[in-house]
Parts: sequence; structure tokens; C-alpha cells
Amino acid sequence: MSIKSLLRQRATIERATLAVDGAGGAARTWAQVASDVPCLIEVKRSDAEIRSTGRVSLAFARGYFAADTDLRPRADADGADRVTVEGVTYDVTGCRVEAGQAEKLLVAELAVAG
Repeated sequence: MSIKSLLRQRATIERATLAVDGAGGAARTWAQVASDVPCLIEVKRSDAEIRSTGRVSLAFARGYFAADTDLRPRADADGADRVTVEGVTYDVTGCRVEAGQAEKLLVAELAVAG
């Protein structure tokens, strides 16, 4: 069985950019850079709760993606990314590629967007 076959969820990836707002200040905007991206999201906090807004509170997660997925963490100077999976939006806080027995995966550290 391929590791990629375990990536059964689908994500939309958005990238942050800064734009000038109506008052001449900087405002963060989001542009979709990919959709229907295979992934698997694992919530790392067992006490995560879903509030009436549909957002998971106080939750951190780990996301698994194909190794060639273009994700940029918050510290990236070109703009951070966020991913939305099953209605929950996460900020990408870190990324690393891990080698499995036959395939590589991109592992992303995620925090619920606030």
C-alpha cells in the first residue's frame, strides 16, 4: 500500500500577501494557491473542542502531505500559508520532509487559525 493512498482528506492551501488597504496601511489578504490537495490531518490535542463557530479551539495538529506540496510556514518572508480541511482552517507553523520506507512525506505543524 502506498503512503500517499492514506492521504484521504483534501485541503485548500492559501498564501498570505500584504496589500495596501483603503487608508494606505498594510492589510493581509489570502490567495488560493491550490485546492483538492491530498492530506491527512491529525489533531494532537485530545481535549480539542468544537465551538458553535465550527472552529476547533486550543488545538494543534500535524498535517501529512505529498513531499512536493508547496507549503510555507509562518516564518517565511514571502508570506505564510494556511490550509483548510473539512471546514477547519489551520496556520502552517512549520514544515519538514520525512523519508518513509519507500516514499517521502511533507509533515506540516499546524495551529488553528485565530
